[in-house]
Amino acid sequence: GMAAAPLARKVRPNRVTDTEGLTRALMAIADRESVFTERFYELLFERRPDTRELFGAYPIAEQEEMMRETLRSLATLQEYAAAIDPRAAEPAAPVDGGGWLAENLRALGESHAEYGVTPDMYECYRGLLVECARETAGALFDERAEAALTEAVALVCALMVPQPGPV
Repeated sequence: GMAAAPLARKVRPNRVTDTEGLTRALMAIADRESVFTERFYELLFERRPDTRELFGAYPIAEQEEMMRETLRSLATLQEYAAAIDPRAAEPAAPVDGGGWLAENLRALGESHAEYGVTPDMYECYRGLLVECARETAGALFDERAEAALTEAVALVCALMVPQPGPV
């Protein structure tokens, strides 16, 4: 019956399924962004000391910029998903936002690979982002927000990790 309906809907790769949950997650993080960012990198460097050297001469500024870029990508993903009528099997007209974001993230992923970011670092990054939000993001960050953030971060990472091309 009704309960199965959400699963029946075709999941497209650059779509988040719960835009309200993601909005809540992003608002919760925005409220504590400096604490969130600081704690995130503290945990990242603790677990992956090899990532520390990926940041250049001004590590704090670069870390803050990288986190802003991540949050911006998540917000764009949210806006793009919200712009599509979820009841439509396919969007009536392609919304450029999704294509633009996918292209942008792919390019970003390639530049990260050149800096020495490896696919397994994304795994760590993904898990930590959610864990850190849970730890720092306050009351708005409930189970629904966490589930939506987990999905969105996975999408962003999937779009960034360079796909092995034909040999």
